[in-house]
Amino acid sequence: QRNIYILAADRRPAGLDPRNPRVTLVSPRDIFPDPTVLPTFNSHAIESCLHRIPGLSEHFLYLNDDVFLGREVTEGDFYTSAGLAKVRFSPSQFIYQGEPERRAIPTDWAAYNSVTLVARDFGLSFDRRVRHVPLPLRRSVLEEIEARYAVEIARTRAARFRAVTDLAVPSMHAQFYGIATAQAVEWPARRNEYTYLDTGRYDSLSRFREILTRRPMFFCLDTTRYSEVDLGTQATHLREFLAPAFPTPAPWELPA
Repeated sequence: QRNIYILAADRRPAGLDPRNPRVTLVSPRDIFPDPTVLPTFNSHAIESCLHRIPGLSEHFLYLNDDVFLGREVTEGDFYTSAGLAKVRFSPSQFIYQGEPERRAIPTDWAAYNSVTLVARDFGLSFDRRVRHVPLPLRRSVLEEIEARYAVEIARTRAARFRAVTDLAVPSMHAQFYGIATAQAVEWPARRNEYTYLDTGRYDSLSRFREILTRRPMFFCLDTTRYSEVDLGTQATHLREFLAPAFPTPAPWELPA
């Protein structure tokens, strides 16, 4: 249906035109089956409810707020002709083989929890994470996961902050589960398809230039633990990048 749903905690982006009918703001209150667990600060909890967005299509794309499309894409970039989701694994981000250390970050545990469940139920082993790109999903698959792993999903939703018991449903579990149940396929990465950039790393400026030159299909602008570039300079680099990267405003953007 070509609709856009922005899932945010009751905060409208400043540049969004409220009159555009194609964009709908969704509050966590609209999708959580148990409102007593709100407010939540756990993205895993919020993501576990994506398929409960009213009006959502069977096939839909999920993008985190640091994921971008670098050039024009088609349905075929995300789904096979049979409607199976194309899963793009990272060539370099590996999942713990065995239980993570207690000091491991929650996303390490979320990956481990997912592959453990899939190995238990289907005998399949996964050792790599999914790339941080637009994720092709199917609402029916997420509903299936919600029913099959009701205890794990409820536990994830009840954790107000990320926890070692979480499932990262759309970004990890749905991808592994989809392949295990023949509802998704592993898709090989293509050259210059994806670029990852951490704005706090020393090489961020050259990576910005690389994106503008090569125009990858997908790119991620992330901010993690790196502080090799101060915050003020990071903001300047980002502004100087976004103007030439996206020179034409979208129909749902307000004039500058």
